[in-house]
Amino acid sequence: MINIKEILTTVPESFRKRFIGLHAIMDHPIYHPEGTTGKHVKIVLNRVVKSTKDIDMVFVALLHDICKADKGAIKLIPKDKFPDRLPEGGQYWQNIFHAEQACDLIENDQEIRKWINDHGGNFDRIHTIIGQHMKIKSFIKGIEGKSGGMKPKKIYKYLEKHNMYINDFIQFLKYDSMLNKEFRKIDKDISDTEKIILDTLNI
Repeated sequence: MINIKEILTTVPESFRKRFIGLHAIMDHPIYHPEGTTGKHVKIVLNRVVKSTKDIDMVFVALLHDICKADKGAIKLIPKDKFPDRLPEGGQYWQNIFHAEQACDLIENDQEIRKWINDHGGNFDRIHTIIGQHMKIKSFIKGIEGKSGGMKPKKIYKYLEKHNMYINDFIQFLKYDSMLNKEFRKIDKDISDTEKIILDTLNI
């Protein structure tokens, strides 16, 4: 198992400050019943740490939503949008550019780059997965012929450009989706991962 405590003990301050901020913003209540983005990151990290020895996926888990609170706005959910599941409507924080912003951050923050490199992470792979962790949803919808998905020509171009990491994109999407029941056993207890985060980051 990956020594997550060692990784978290050495986090740069720029990461720590942003991670604290993620606990103040609420994700979409239908797709993220866990609540805050901070809680979401903890769940994704817990899934990764207990499912693989892939150090790159640990950094993707930690960094994929790290800029979500940097910009964005509160979005309202109308009462008639999800009448059965959310009859009173609701609200959530939206930052549609958070993946691109995370990529910019890890490119330009030398402490974060050093943090990744010091723990043996593959910077290019981590950067690419983070950058595509939202777009892969449109790719899959297109493959499945669903509404809102990529058109065939765009699917071909996407495959041509990202063929090297396409399986990584799909795998991380499984970790990232809170509607994925594959990890229900792991999700039942994340207290040990949360304790390590509390002990190392005081969050």
